[in-house]
Amino acid sequence: MATVGQATINQLTPKQLIRALSNLSPDISGMVVGLHGIGKSQISVGVAQFLRDKHPEYEWPVFDRRLAQMTEGDLIGIPDVASMNERPVTKFLPTDWWQAACDAPAVIILEELNRAEVQMMNGGFQIVGARELNGNKLHPLTRVLTCINPPGLYQVQEVDKALLDRFAVFWLKVDVEDWLSWARGKLDDAIVDFIMCSPQYLHHDPSSTAELEVAPTPRSWEKLDIQLKYADIPPSECSGRAAPDLLPIYTNALVGLGASIAFLKWLRNREQFLSVEDVLDNWTSSKIQKLAKSLRHEEILACVSRLGDDAKSRIWTKTQADNLVAFGMACLSGEDKVALFTAVTKSGNTQNIILIHNTPLTAAVVKASNAAQELGERRGGK
Repeated sequence: MATVGQATINQLTPKQLIRALSNLSPDISGMVVGLHGIGKSQISVGVAQFLRDKHPEYEWPVFDRRLAQMTEGDLIGIPDVASMNERPVTKFLPTDWWQAACDAPAVIILEELNRAEVQMMNGGFQIVGARELNGNKLHPLTRVLTCINPPGLYQVQEVDKALLDRFAVFWLKVDVEDWLSWARGKLDDAIVDFIMCSPQYLHHDPSSTAELEVAPTPRSWEKLDIQLKYADIPPSECSGRAAPDLLPIYTNALVGLGASIAFLKWLRNREQFLSVEDVLDNWTSSKIQKLAKSLRHEEILACVSRLGDDAKSRIWTKTQADNLVAFGMACLSGEDKVALFTAVTKSGNTQNIILIHNTPLTAAVVKASNAAQELGERRGGK
């Protein structure tokens, strides 16, 4: 929950928002409100993929238009000079993207509605109200969404109450678990593991930063990953040693001084790293087993998270599954065994799930779950 003025706002996680937008009636436009850099636009684009799966007979192009950078001609088109010679009236040629959204289903994202000039906001009024411009009606299945930053912290205009009434308004919050689920396998493991250990650095409080002060957001961590890959400085390979000179420069430039210091210190102290390959392919090595048993608890949990993502992306061999079970039995507590088993089953990869069933890991998970249930019952009976 968040409080805006005197109103209490129900905030959604990214997963909840995707479900809500994907099942929204085409006749109702969705407005996504949230802090900068938390994935509003990416989530809206993700709606198109959901609709492609639901209606594969259509292509569902996405037209992302920033109203603050547009003029009236960019929205309503230009006069059709040729038609004026036939009849003395002004007709407008629609823009290519608008015509495409009229001819077939599409997803239109009107970015920065509350940063646009008044005439552009009025154009948005007609789009979400009548679903047409100059007589050109949108396809009945076309979706219209807008993404804005909330007032108070940003230089934005007030949204007219009558315009707001034409939207279903969804407030998006920063959700660490959703971000970790999205980032695992996409960003460098060191970045994901750091946020897993220090979730307070995923996003900052905008009200606490000075002008031009760089601070972390989910978007800035993604940009840092892009930059470090381009510069060939994978942070996961910098554990336990002095960082290359460009690493702190890029980190400070993209996520800010505070997050940069914390990340580099964490990276320097992270002397041990257990990879997915260590567990699945090299577990018989006594060196790997010794390393695994020396890890701190948060490093073990990070490895479990990586194994769960790997279970989702490929099919293991029986030997790899046996190594996973051996790792779990040798190095994990009862609660962590449950976490490992859950991570694999949540992957949805049936073949990998079958491989770890009827193994000592399964029996240990059942035992740990029963023990937890019995403890809860005893406490409840007091």
